[in-house]
Amino acid sequence: MQSGDKEDIVNLKNPQLQVFRDLKNGQYTTEVTLTTGTIAPLAFVDISVQVQHLIGLPKIYND
Repeated sequence: MQSGDKEDIVNLKNPQLQVFRDLKNGQYTTEVTLTTGTIAPLAFVDISVQVQHLIGLPKIYND
């Protein structure tokens, strides 16, 4: 994948991570909004990051 084919944006107004992928003709064709879960960078698939850490929300523990 070429550089610039994916963008991750942390929305500071609403605590969420917006992921834009699949750049075609200057427009991203895929948009995903996340508030929980885990993501892995396309360039470093062996690394994962919790979305809550990126957007500044405390970790949710399930009992």
